[in-house]
Order: sequence, then structure tokens, then C-alpha cells
Amino acid sequence: MKTKRSMQLKVFYWALMALLFTIVAWLNTEPFYRWIAITWVVICIVYIFVLIRNYHRTKNAPSKTEDASE
Repeated sequence: MKTKRSMQLKVFYWALMALLFTIVAWLNTEPFYRWIAITWVVICIVYIFVLIRNYHRTKNAPSKTEDASE
């Protein structure tokens, strides 16, 4: 099972990548590379939301050991 710390690290790394690609998109003058960077920022943000949603789903779900004891 995933721990809270590993989820926080994944979110941190993906947020760092999103920030990096935001800077690349901001500083780049060529439209093609700017759109690639913006696309990656969107992908990073969506992935962060998916990570957080899945973490909360698994955290709130009853574990199998509790079901077996009842």
C-alpha cells in the first residue's frame, strides 16, 4: 500500500516538473516548443489531481483485514 510520504514526494516531483515546463513555456519564443511545454504542464496538473484522488480513495476504503475479521 502506498504511504502518505511517497504520495507527497510524487506530487512534489510532478509539481516541480509543471513549474519547470511553465518557465520553459514563458521564456520560449517559438510557438511549437511553447505549446509542447504548455501541454506537459496540463498533463502534470492532471496527474497530480489523479494521484491525490486515488490516495484519498485508498485511504478511505475499508481494508481487507477488517472485512475478514467481521
